[in-house]
Order: sequence, then structure tokens, then C-alpha cells
Amino acid sequence: MCCASSDVEEFTQTLLEFKSVSDNSLTFKATLDQKINEVLENCKQQKQFDISVVAQRIDDSEDPSSASLLEEHETFKANVIALINSRIQNPAFGIDYVLEEIAGYEFGRPGGLVDKFNPFGKAERKKSKIDTEHLRSQYDNFLMEYGSYDAARNKFSGLLGRFLRPKPKIHIVRQELLELAREVKINKAKLTIRKIDQDKIPKILAYIFSIWTIEASESHFEQQSANPGGAEKNFLRTPHAAQVIAIMRILGMGNFKKDPVLSNHLVEVLTGQGKSLIMAVTSATLALLGADCYCACYSQYLSERDFADFKSLFFHLDILDKVHYGTMEKLCESVINDRGSIRE
Repeated sequence: MCCASSDVEEFTQTLLEFKSVSDNSLTFKATLDQKINEVLENCKQQKQFDISVVAQRIDDSEDPSSASLLEEHETFKANVIALINSRIQNPAFGIDYVLEEIAGYEFGRPGGLVDKFNPFGKAERKKSKIDTEHLRSQYDNFLMEYGSYDAARNKFSGLLGRFLRPKPKIHIVRQELLELAREVKINKAKLTIRKIDQDKIPKILAYIFSIWTIEASESHFEQQSANPGGAEKNFLRTPHAAQVIAIMRILGMGNFKKDPVLSNHLVEVLTGQGKSLIMAVTSATLALLGADCYCACYSQYLSERDFADFKSLFFHLDILDKVHYGTMEKLCESVINDRGSIRE
């Protein structure tokens, strides 16, 4: 494969075909992906194609390898962020739509609902009311802390306004976050968080997300230098409402009962709405509060990929030893062996 084609459609199709071979060949995947990287970088340097146009063609394609081609190759990094941000502008990602569409259920024995599924009796499902006004208030608190773009002033507010720089001082953000996390008391045995401390969760999430945004802001500043005028904000990765609300629900927010117990939760989000990010930031939040977190997946490859994607975030938060990724089988084995090897 080379960058000889003058037709962007032909070049895109060749990339997809090559990536399909890579995705279906674990033995040669690393070698093939490296070849794709070399070709993409060569095309970028020669300016034979506008990489953003290639990225858009790949994104529009229905080829099964289109997602992995965009996600796994550094050349497309800025373009992927821009594509995601363009989708986030869709009303389906906004806080109003999310709170209108969110639905909750509780599981329990007939005659008495409990906050988690009881495997020893026949389960029944009943729709549960969600305090959407409370969720909206907490989301507003999160957004105020995290920051947003003010087009009139051409600047960011909140933590992004304070720390978004070409050479960000992430250690200061981390220091402030750790001080905030120390104020929150979690009972790891009973899995409870005091109501007064639950109200600090949106601020903790804002700090975690700000580090996640800032640590990948190179594309933002590259575009700022190349095209001064505000469009560079499209190349800054930011969370959307569905992700933040999902994390808040997992952490027990939005319950009318104001129950301090972190009940078992199963959250369903749409394809492409960022399950990996939801899982990583939820784990980071609990790890900062002193818990050990296990992120399970059916696929070893996907598990390793997700951990690699968020390893730098966990490093900045100094929680690498508290967040564990692996297959369901491996993590179950790890939990069992915590009390001694069953083989001995």
C-alpha cells in the first residue's frame, strides 16, 4: 500500500481494505498497523490529501473497519475529536434530551422492591422515578466547575479557563482534586457516601474531566496556531451530557430516596455514546475515594485497548494501582485469589 493514488475515494477504500486485513489477523496486526501509520504520515507530510476529508470519508463509510481505522491511528486523532464534537452538537446529546429520555427500573421480589436484583427469588421489574431536577442541578454544578466556551469573549470559563494552556500545569489540577477528594468520606464496607459528600461529586467529576481534556489538548493548540479565530475549540475533547449523567446515576445521584448506599446499577447507553469513558471516569472517581475498581470486558483486546487509552489519566491521578482492567474471567480469578490461591 502506498500514497500514490490521486483519488481520495480510492485511497480511502484501500485504507479500509488494508485495515480489514489487520483487524482479522492478530498475528500480523502490529506490523500491518505500523504500515498504515507510515502511509498516513507520508500523505500528511506530502499534503497529497486533506486528512480531515479522508477521515470524513472513513466516518461516512459503513465498512466494519472504519471505527478501528479512525480510533487506532494517531494521524486521525484531531479529526476524530472534531467528528465527535460535531455529533455532540446534535440535540440527542444535550442535557434536555437526556433528562427527557432517561428511564430507571428497580428489581426485587414480588411484594417488596429492593434496590438490587435478588437471585434467590423471582424478580419483578418496576419503573423507578428519577429526580431529573436534581440531576439537572448537579449537571449545572458540574458544567460551571468544568467550564464552557464563551464565543463572545473567545475564551473558556471554569477549570478549562484556568488551566488550558500549551504547557498545562496538570500537577496543580491534581493537587486541588486530591484535596477535594480527601473531604469525601466513603464507607467501603457498606458502600455508602454521606449526602453532604454526594454534593461534592460533580466538582470531583469536573476536575477529572478537565485533566482528561487538558492532557490531549495538543490538537487544539495546533489548530489555534494554524487557524486563529475560535474554530480550534472543535478539536478539544469534551464530555457530553449523556456521559456525565450516566456517571452520576451510577454514583447514586437522582434518587428520590436520597439513599446514601451505592446500589448496584446497570446503565445502558447508545452505541457510540462513550461507554469506555463512562467506565474510566466512574472508576477514577471511586479510586480517588479509596476504592479498588475492576473494569471487566468479554474481550482481552478491548480491555487492553481501553486501559491504554486511559492509562495517562490514571497516572496523572496517581491511581494506577487501584484501577484494574481485564476480561471477566481474569478479574473473577483475581478477586477469588485475593483471599489466597485456590490452587494451593
